[in-house]
Amino acid sequence: MTAPVGSSASESSATNGHSGTPVSSARVLDLPPRLAGLHTLAMNLAWSWNREARTLFRDIDEPLWQKLRHNPLLLLQLVDRTRLAELTT
Repeated sequence: MTAPVGSSASESSATNGHSGTPVSSARVLDLPPRLAGLHTLAMNLAWSWNREARTLFRDIDEPLWQKLRHNPLLLLQLVDRTRLAELTT
């Protein structure tokens, strides 16, 4: 899939396949510095075989984690930014 002319792939928005909610791939990039490594982990499929990694994502927002069918990228895009701030303290 290519981004429309005048926009980059990181700024494009899409609809997540589960709730129809528009999401922006750029939103993941605004993670607090202490949580920035979560994006790298989410991009590596090894998280799906690692119980501790799955628990880490689940503990961010369990209802949202369940709703998104355990999709860490969508979780990082859609989770309330206030919750992410809480996790850094």
